Amino acid sequence: MIWQPLSKHTCNRRDLSPRLLIIALIPILMSAGASFTTSTTGSSISTAVDRLNTQSTTIFEATPSLHDCLLANLSIGTPSLSLAYDESNGNVYIADGNTVSEINASSPTVLSIVYAGGSPQVLTEDSANNFVYAANVLSDSISVIDGVNNSVVRVLPLPNLQPAALAFAPQTSTLYVSGSVPPQNVVGRVIAISPTTGKIAGEVTVGNTPTGLAFDPSNGYLYVSNAGSGNVTVVNATTMHAVDSIIVQGEPVGEALDSQRGTLYVSDISSGTISVINVSSSSIVDTIRFASGFTGNSGELALDSVTGQLFVAADRLQVVDVSTNNLAGNLSLGTGLNALAIDVKDSILFAGTDSGGRLYEISSSGVCPSQKTPPQPSLWEQLPFLLTVIILVSLVLVLSLWFRRQRKRATANPSVTIPVDEQRSQ
Repeated sequence: MIWQPLSKHTCNRRDLSPRLLIIALIPILMSAGASFTTSTTGSSISTAVDRLNTQSTTIFEATPSLHDCLLANLSIGTPSLSLAYDESNGNVYIADGNTVSEINASSPTVLSIVYAGGSPQVLTEDSANNFVYAANVLSDSISVIDGVNNSVVRVLPLPNLQPAALAFAPQTSTLYVSGSVPPQNVVGRVIAISPTTGKIAGEVTVGNTPTGLAFDPSNGYLYVSNAGSGNVTVVNATTMHAVDSIIVQGEPVGEALDSQRGTLYVSDISSGTISVINVSSSSIVDTIRFASGFTGNSGELALDSVTGQLFVAADRLQVVDVSTNNLAGNLSLGTGLNALAIDVKDSILFAGTDSGGRLYEISSSGVCPSQKTPPQPSLWEQLPFLLTVIILVSLVLVLSLWFRRQRKRATANPSVTIPVDEQRSQ
């Protein structure tokens, strides 16, 4: 005899297993888990600023051909008149006219403050010996700061010279200082001094009001920008004699030297241009113009020779592609951008303002590790995922108990069935 259910609604519930429901819920669990995972790809500039910059200042790139990104925006509370990066300890030094602050570039946080004295306004570094040199404008001296214990170990007097720029030659451990002769502060002079003994090894007269200074290790020459006389004096650093004079338009102030390419960049604050000088021929080979001028800011330059980018402190942070000498970036960092320093090894630019007391750390390599999403906890440690799992597991348990109860009821009250022959007769 063949038995069949009375109707399709009286099927035996023993055939429905909670395990089938659990299997059906597996895709739901997987999709819920996937919804809480995050991407670790690098962020764009706008995203990075939203996360890192808690102030109202924003960063803007007019021409997105570069991939510069903001790594940090640190409030230091003091103006930045000059910056120096010491690659031996990875710290940035800031002169504000009263003190020299040491900043941990990787954090970044203020580590210590050195009271150099005499209004320190110009800095340069000696990474080989872990020293930082601060030029004190009011006391006509140089403070030698030990980068290990961050203290002034000696003060070097500068007789009859008000310092304006510094350059250090690691090959000879010689510090070069350019400045004006008081009391008129018009006639310029450069002296060579030993930072260890304070002994002056030589001096030379240059143009009026020297402001920029660069040393070329490939030929042993010094290049001095004279804002008052509109020229660049070329000095043999060994003999301390002027060997050439390059006429530039306006008021040359900032300098950046690319010794590998044999190119000197000199900024002119009066016209908002940069003269590109071939150091071999001592001639101007190109002039770079900008969408916005210097507007009274320093016109300081910083060159990243690895990425081929030249940074200019103007009313915005101007970025030049040195392979084409064209403007490649125009970054807004607020007002008063005044001082620049470069970490060439890691292609990181440090930019300080003389108003608002802020220090910006910018990656110029196109790789922005700190802008990637921070490492996320494992999937099982994420609270939203755990809550979803708990809810779904609870639902499975409730349904399992309900089906078990229904099976017991079905066993106690079995379904009424009718033989097939009787169904046919009906």
